[in-house]
Amino acid sequence: MLLLIVLVTLAASVVLAGFKLRSRLKGVNVSTVSGAVLTAVCFVRYLTYGVALAFVIAFTMKLISGEPQGLLTHVLTVDFDSSNYSISDVNGDNTGAQILEMRGNVQVFGTNSTLIALELFAFISILSLSHLALTYGESVLEALYKRQPFTQTTAQDTRRLSVSILALWGAWCIYQTLMSLYLESTLVVEGVQLGLINIADLTGLFVAGIVYVLSEAFQIGYELKQDQELTV
Repeated sequence: MLLLIVLVTLAASVVLAGFKLRSRLKGVNVSTVSGAVLTAVCFVRYLTYGVALAFVIAFTMKLISGEPQGLLTHVLTVDFDSSNYSISDVNGDNTGAQILEMRGNVQVFGTNSTLIALELFAFISILSLSHLALTYGESVLEALYKRQPFTQTTAQDTRRLSVSILALWGAWCIYQTLMSLYLESTLVVEGVQLGLINIADLTGLFVAGIVYVLSEAFQIGYELKQDQELTV
């Protein structure tokens, strides 16, 4: 029953997003690359409302019914003695080997208040920041589609997009760190030692930096455009 309600909510949000998209991007040529990307980003932004509503419905119904809350699967490193392993080739010759790192998936169920708080933090912060980034991204893509990138508004929105991506990356890193620290201190597995997962993925930071450089290019282009207009 719960799954059916969530699926109906998501389906309705897709339909409503389609209708909203038709009025929002009326006249946009989706056969062009910029028009297609703009349409896709706008559609995903509208779809986030449906995702948020579906999550709230599912989460609330589970709390009311007292069902266990299935939390997000989390990955932890597993440390153990691996000095006695070996690899045998086709001729039967053994070669010494050592497993440097092993990772295990942890799926936690229950109504633990700390875990539920971490899940809510992850969902609310990531969805909100994703919606914010999509909003600024949509504005920038619309300016590119209209071939009017060198404006003050476009430069500001691109800079805000960079900050949103950086905040989104930061929120994900914070969630991963908090969840790892909590599970590392409370989850007991006999014979192994759980360790903090390596979250040094700098992809988000790299993307935010590229977008920020792009915003500075738009700002310089706007200032040059202003100088040319004053000269004329």
